Amino acid sequence: MTSQDNVRTGLGAAIRNTGERLSGVPNQIGQLMQSSRFDAIWGIGTIVLSSILLLMVGIIALAVGWFIWERWRLRRRAIRIGIESLPEDEQLRLARQLGFYDDLLRLLDHHRIIRPAHLTPMEFSRSLSFLPSDAYDTVQRLTGLFYKVRFGRAELTEPQRRRLSTVISRLSFELSGAVPGMS
Repeated sequence: MTSQDNVRTGLGAAIRNTGERLSGVPNQIGQLMQSSRFDAIWGIGTIVLSSILLLMVGIIALAVGWFIWERWRLRRRAIRIGIESLPEDEQLRLARQLGFYDDLLRLLDHHRIIRPAHLTPMEFSRSLSFLPSDAYDTVQRLTGLFYKVRFGRAELTEPQRRRLSTVISRLSFELSGAVPGMS
């Protein structure tokens, strides 16, 4: 016998043995399904699958909730800074960009300095001449930046927004110590 004959004989025997073993698989599956072990595995699988499904539904619900909350927050900001009459997509874009101005108005409001509805942002900032000069200058610069973003279509980068947040924090510190009886 040649080596090729040996390989053919061995391969044929392997295929026959595999076929014989596989012919008993349906009976083994049937026995497994009727056993209590299958019930336990099925129960655990159902619990795991249900848990995964509930987790996915929970994550989706949180994402939708966060989206709705964020839109609501931006709409409130748009109303506070006076851009609610713009188209919705422009409102949301500007509300994100002009968050610093909203923070400024809220800071001034905290110190009982409220912008009357009949004044434009620039008129309002000029009316604050009673503030210490550094605070007044800061409000003027922030209002000028408001105009550049609102009407000049300037875009603030994330680092610029963080810096503006720092500027407003410094202004808060200045106003807390500088405006008598207004803290």
